[in-house]
Amino acid sequence: MLIASAREYIGELEDYRARDLDVLEPDLIRAIDDFGWYVGQAVQLLGMSEQGLLHDLADTEQVALETVMQGAQQLTSALERYAPTWMTVLERMRAGAAEHSRRSGDGVSDARS
Repeated sequence: MLIASAREYIGELEDYRARDLDVLEPDLIRAIDDFGWYVGQAVQLLGMSEQGLLHDLADTEQVALETVMQGAQQLTSALERYAPTWMTVLERMRAGAAEHSRRSGDGVSDARS
């Protein structure tokens, strides 16, 4: 779900980027581009795993989620420099990271049971 949401979100960001390219700060443009790259890498990892090219699906999913979160954290850092209204994005990213950590912790404890 997190990766699907990230794909949808980067699509929206890329629309804003294209529309407002002449007024966006260069580091914000770079952050949007980088986030798109991170999301793309996560999608590729999952695709490779689904095709059987990677053997450990759980590990691949973990790496894909960590990749998206790394990109999201960098994007959030860029966004928070410019407008307080973007702080809702920071709150959502933190909530997503907390949920990811909680689910990862649940998966670890379930595997040990």
